[in-house]
Amino acid sequence: MNVSQQHPADAVELAPEGWMQSLDSALTQEQHSATLREQEQQEYEGAVPDEVRDQVTAVVEKELALLRHSMEAQFEAQQQELLAKIAALELKTAAQ
Repeated sequence: MNVSQQHPADAVELAPEGWMQSLDSALTQEQHSATLREQEQQEYEGAVPDEVRDQVTAVVEKELALLRHSMEAQFEAQQQELLAKIAALELKTAAQ
């Protein structure tokens, strides 16, 4: 047989048998793992008493408010510092 009689598809390797099953199996296993993680999370949340959850929520909200206030103050100080630097540079360039 010479080259002119061969079809390009003859040189292409075919995928091994069952490769699609392996992919389906991997997806199924990942879905199963995700379902188990979700169930464990629900069981964990269900095991925490409402009183504890409420106390934790209150503390976290209080800490977040303090953190927000601190960050806002820090941002304001940085902004004032930058505005002062801009004003100084504008005066410097105006004087030249």
